[in-house]
Amino acid sequence: MDMRPVRPLVCERVRGQISVSLDGELSQLERAMIASHLERCTACEAYAAEVRGFTQALRVAPLEPMARPVVIHRRRRHVGARVQVAAAAAVAIAALVGAGEAMRGQQLDVEPPNFVPEGAAHISNYMTRQQVEREQAILSRARAGHPVQLFGEAL
Repeated sequence: MDMRPVRPLVCERVRGQISVSLDGELSQLERAMIASHLERCTACEAYAAEVRGFTQALRVAPLEPMARPVVIHRRRRHVGARVQVAAAAAVAIAALVGAGEAMRGQQLDVEPPNFVPEGAAHISNYMTRQQVEREQAILSRARAGHPVQLFGEAL
């Protein structure tokens, strides 16, 4: 009488471990669990007998000489990737050098964004240098717990 496996996941796991057990790579507990399952499941027991017979036949069979040696060719894809990285680096360096040469001799006027010329304060929302200095002086004299008045706003 063939018993249908009640738990197919257990049968799958046991069948996966049968080959490992033939190589002697299972613990004593795992071998006992497989033996217990094989006593209850005739389908897995038949599978184990088939795998044991096949494995034994392979182990006792004489080695066959190869007709020609196995040669593993190295992939060339890695070389192409290195060339691409080197080319990209060369282009980036050339762009930086070109930009540097284009900028050579040009005066760059860089001012902090909080400062504008004295006459332009009414045009933009930026503070003049005097206003920034005034705020810094007020803040340096401020005391904890007392409000500070800066340009109409209490902090």
